[in-house]
Amino acid sequence: MASIEVEEQKRWEGTTKSKINGVSKDRVWPFLADFFNWQTIFLAIESSVGVEGISGEIGCVRKVVLKPEASLGWEAKYSRWGFEKLVEIDHARKWMRYEVLDNTFGWNNYEATITLLPLQGNSEGSELVWSFSLDPVEDGRSLDTMIAAYKANLESVSARVEQLFGISK
Repeated sequence: MASIEVEEQKRWEGTTKSKINGVSKDRVWPFLADFFNWQTIFLAIESSVGVEGISGEIGCVRKVVLKPEASLGWEAKYSRWGFEKLVEIDHARKWMRYEVLDNTFGWNNYEATITLLPLQGNSEGSELVWSFSLDPVEDGRSLDTMIAAYKANLESVSARVEQLFGISK
């Protein structure tokens, strides 16, 4: 009897962080908790539309379309949209977990957590932490490229939040 060996690829996992100066986590959280309207602070998002449930409630689903110039580790050859479901949310801890249901990003079994923490040594600041995991992408993109793109995206989120609150650097 012939045996077939299948090499199982490890899931890709990454975490990136960005500081938000001068804006406490309590002031930032409403922008994140409004799951259907992330385009307000995530500038890579062209549109985010609720398709099921109530924004910010467990089980709600949104359709996200990225701007053509947005980069999350791939070239512009992709039509980039995804349906994302809010799986868990904890308003007291300022934490949420969501998963991608369907997409044209080339992602399978994607899930992410977003956490807001107080900025150490700065009671008026906060830190945004984005962790994700997914099956390895098989089109030439690398995990390192994806993490670098997420870092750049989070830094733009921090700058946008600071701008909305009139914080200048």
